[in-house]
Amino acid sequence: SVPLEIARLAYDQGRVIATTSRGLQAFDAATGRLLWTRQLHTQERCPAVAADGVVYTGSIETAYALRSSDGSTLWSRQLTDVCDATVGPTLVYYTNGTATTALRRSDGTVAWRALHTTGASPTALHGGRLWHTQTHYAPVLDAATGATAPGAHSFIWRRPAFAGDLAFISVGEVNTSEPDARMLQAVDVATGA
Repeated sequence: SVPLEIARLAYDQGRVIATTSRGLQAFDAATGRLLWTRQLHTQERCPAVAADGVVYTGSIETAYALRSSDGSTLWSRQLTDVCDATVGPTLVYYTNGTATTALRRSDGTVAWRALHTTGASPTALHGGRLWHTQTHYAPVLDAATGATAPGAHSFIWRRPAFAGDLAFISVGEVNTSEPDARMLQAVDVATGA
């Protein structure tokens, strides 16, 4: 075991990436040995994600792609209030309270940017769509273009769980003692029904 103040964890290619109050730290998953540390002014509440040997994270105004083997910077892109990242096959999506920005995983160039009328936070990627979470009306976006997916909006409080073409979503008021105010809803990801 490794004594450490860890906010969030990611795993990729035998490495555990920890988002901590000290920045990012990578550990060998088999031995627990510290491999590298990077201080990027990341926020503990904003976890790093990792895929295919690359760690994606954000600081207050910069999105980063780091080599998971040594923590070196592959690319960086200035964005406003970068926090949550979601990794897709060719794009990585960063969401803040007012927008989602899709960056190309290869070089960090902007593929598209979608503005939100209400605050949106972490996303889940499934079926070619980005499912946002927030406290009110949550947009569902086409992952390739950033366009709003027709008929696929919901009041989502937590990231959905997926099974095939179904998204299971927690809906309703969470700060209430009324049991009928909170429900589990199943939504067809293709039709939004």
